[in-house]
Amino acid sequence: MGVTGMERSQKIVFSVLGVVAITAALLVGWWFGGTSASSADAQGIAPGITVDQPVIVSEEQLLEVANAHYPLYWAGERPDTDIELTVTSAGGAFVRYLPDGATAGADSEYLTVGTYYAVDGYSSLAAVDPSTAEISEAQSGAVMVTFNSDPKSTYFSFPRAAFQVEVFSPTADEASTLVGDGSITIVGGAR
Repeated sequence: MGVTGMERSQKIVFSVLGVVAITAALLVGWWFGGTSASSADAQGIAPGITVDQPVIVSEEQLLEVANAHYPLYWAGERPDTDIELTVTSAGGAFVRYLPDGATAGADSEYLTVGTYYAVDGYSSLAAVDPSTAEISEAQSGAVMVTFNSDPKSTYFSFPRAAFQVEVFSPTADEASTLVGDGSITIVGGAR
């Protein structure tokens, strides 16, 4: 008994569908496995940087991380401080300025610049109710917002940016001053 044309067509279709399904499964496994937060190397983070763990870094290490997680914002070099970096599995990176000799993860409030990725930062800040916050434009052209309920943090973003930056300082008005005068910049300069 021979195979009919219809049966041959069905076998070809099922074979093609099987190959497509296997390929899709492999790609999904590769994609999710390759972007797992369990391994710093899988996320392209510099050697010595572990996801969700604060670590003291040099300016060179910070630049390495910035190359993998662009944009990454900071307040530049600051005298008598060490730079602490935390890259999170939730989609953010935090640059914190510790006094010389402090240990990474110290439980105190210090100047911190957080960059949050994969958010529509500009739209959310531009939509803030003006009765709840001070909204203005920074020298850089970014919209900047300081909420009345949290005056130690100032947020900013640019039109069409897929990120938002938060600058926190325990010192009154320092965060808004640093954002407003352009002191908060991209690590490594403009690209």
